[in-house]
This record gives sequence, C-alpha cells and structure tokens, in this order.
Amino acid sequence: MLSHLEPYLLAPSALTPTALLERAALIAETPSLLDALAADPTRPVRVRHTPLYDAWLLPWQPGTATELHAHDGAHGAYAAISGVFRETIASSSAVRERLVLPGERVAFRPEYTHRLAVVAGGPAVTLHLSSPPRPSGPCTPAFAVTDRTLVTTA
Repeated sequence: MLSHLEPYLLAPSALTPTALLERAALIAETPSLLDALAADPTRPVRVRHTPLYDAWLLPWQPGTATELHAHDGAHGAYAAISGVFRETIASSSAVRERLVLPGERVAFRPEYTHRLAVVAGGPAVTLHLSSPPRPSGPCTPAFAVTDRTLVTTA
C-alpha cells in the first residue's frame, strides 16, 4: 500500500517526484543493494518493478556520460550511490551545471532535460526511479540494459 496520497492527485498511474525521492532514499539505504551488480558490474540492473515505478541501478566507468536527454513523459528521481557526477541541466532560458555528490538525490518532471557525467572517483553507481515504469530501462550511458530484475518489496 502506498504511504502517501499525492500520486493520485497527479495521475493514478504515476508517482510524483516527491514520492519517488522518498522511495529512492529507502532503496539507497538497503544494505545489500550493490550486491545486485555482482553478476555483471558493467550492466544496469532493475532492482524494483511495481505497477507505479521501476528502479534501476546503473554502474558507470570513469569518464562515462549520457547524452543530453529528457524523460519521455516520465517523472523520475535519481540518487548518486558512489562517485561524483556533473549534471548539465538545459531549459529554454539557460544551461547550468552542478556537481552531484554521493548521497545526493534529485527529482524531476517529464520536461527535465539533462546530461550526467562521472567526473571523480573510481567506478560510480546511480539509482534511477521512473514513474510510470520504463521496462526498457532508464536513459543510460554507452552500455545496453540487461533484463535482470530483482523484485523486492517497496
């Protein structure tokens, strides 16, 4: 059962960015979360799959980056689990950059256009949540998504 009613004010099939941030915080604190990458530490792994959202762990190598992208109608959130990222955010009025440090979480709406790049640390990991679910996976750097799902309770 959902712990908060805000999602239903938005749409019955999507969670708000605030709700996704709450779930990202809970998932990121799971002690064995990084064990999901043990089988193949170079491929994204879906760690949650519910009717309202998906959560994916993405491993990043130093210097890896996404293209500038939006999220095709999905609300989302991501958490930097390890590594330091530079996020470039583009809007109709400006382009700005900021660093995202381990432990930081960012929520966004469908029109959010950004690029993530690893700038410091060894291999890095992010946790990405998307609502409604995106079975094909989140926007990823230069690697393919595998279909390994670790379904756990949310």
